[in-house]
Amino acid sequence: MRIIPVSSQVMEKLIFLAIGSGNSFLFTNSNGTRQTPDNLGRRFRTVLAEAKKRGMDIVDVNIHTLRKTYISHLIMAGTEPAKVMAIVGHEQWESIKHYLYLSPDFLSQNLKLPY
Repeated sequence: MRIIPVSSQVMEKLIFLAIGSGNSFLFTNSNGTRQTPDNLGRRFRTVLAEAKKRGMDIVDVNIHTLRKTYISHLIMAGTEPAKVMAIVGHEQWESIKHYLYLSPDFLSQNLKLPY
């Protein structure tokens, strides 16, 4: 089990979804039963197919891309690397480095030249 911090706004929405469904599961199918990981994967691929139809570049996008994006946004938001590592379950900085996709704006704003 991992504790994942979320903003109060996200927490409110999650609580609303969980209580509003009258169900103990947050992700349910149309019958109100728990979504399986396979079904969530299929739904994600459906979303990607729709994005592609609308002209979005989805090359190399997969469900793991969400994890990489989350980690990158935590770092760019100023979350301490040790905290990010604890949240995502990595023990070594070397393990997390390959997940980072830092935006050009972030890199240019945070570049500290020694001269």
